[in-house]
Amino acid sequence: MRIRPENTHDAHAIRSVQYHAYNEHQYSYLSEYKIVDALREENALALSLVAEDERDGVIGHATISPITINGNGVGWYYLGPVGVLPEHQKHGVGSALITQAVRATYGMGAKGLVSQGDPRFFKRFGFRNDTRLSYNQVQPEHVVMIPMGKEVPQGAVALHPAYFIS
Repeated sequence: MRIRPENTHDAHAIRSVQYHAYNEHQYSYLSEYKIVDALREENALALSLVAEDERDGVIGHATISPITINGNGVGWYYLGPVGVLPEHQKHGVGSALITQAVRATYGMGAKGLVSQGDPRFFKRFGFRNDTRLSYNQVQPEHVVMIPMGKEVPQGAVALHPAYFIS
């Protein structure tokens, strides 16, 4: 398996990965692939990574996009959606994508990275739960972050409007 930045030929494969990854997920509205398309169209992807293998091509995908905290662009980013084709889940593909995304975010000189999910899962990548950040409609214990600088802002996280398409 190889992880690399997406290229112009990957859009269809990424759409398929994100759709199939969330097709039977109980918390999904099946909008993940639409979110990625909209972020790409709005030039709001700070990073878009694909995982590919020689046999099946693109099998996983992860995005990083800028966020605001209390309405200010503060050098923080959001990780997600991260999707892996069902037949490749539970084989380390998602973990490899997240690990590479975290490294790349550090490399961009970011001040921090936010995501949402089970803090027990995200802990292995350096994320932690911190109640100084909140995200609308997400339980506080599921907002996770990695501070990459000395300061951790406090307040409401706002994602790009593309995250709210249906």
